[in-house]
Amino acid sequence: MARSMSPAIAAMAVVLACGSDSAVPAASAEVVQEAGAFSRMPDSRFGAYVVPAEAFAGSRPEFMRIWDDSPVFEGFWTPSLEEARRAEARIVETMLDAARAPSDAFPTDAPKRRAHFAPELPEVVSRLDGYGLQLAGVVIGGERRVLANFFERDESPIIGNPAKEWVGVQDGGSSYWRILYAPESDRCSDFETNGDS
Repeated sequence: MARSMSPAIAAMAVVLACGSDSAVPAASAEVVQEAGAFSRMPDSRFGAYVVPAEAFAGSRPEFMRIWDDSPVFEGFWTPSLEEARRAEARIVETMLDAARAPSDAFPTDAPKRRAHFAPELPEVVSRLDGYGLQLAGVVIGGERRVLANFFERDESPIIGNPAKEWVGVQDGGSSYWRILYAPESDRCSDFETNGDS
């Protein structure tokens, strides 16, 4: 099935730089943060960074869309450390379950979308520990969600500095993928990978 990339993603590597040189207040003393950097979760399986809403100041939310049918973000918020931990744990659990039964994964997603991305689930899960992660709070349909942005750790020349820049790469297939987590329902949805050129 042919899918078209969003026209907003035009460069090989697109990053949104953190717009502030000052440190964002940490949600907990356990968060590690340098001035101008995103908060790092030291106990994260993926070495995750929590991206503050301020990092997206002045950016257009549609800039972060990869596919034309990707969710539209209405705004941004900053997840707490606890919200980030719950998101990571539920995402791992969801992905492991989804890889065992890809056709049953993500029942709230549109059937066409599920059919397109389901075949990539086993590949993504087999490489799970090789990914880095950024977690950002987004608003979709008036509801708060956590956007989990996964990328291959060993591609740092392509992705830039994930501690200070939002990673957005065109192409790359399952080396780059995203999923949404809803804190209210403790569910994941909208799994998607990048396309291949």
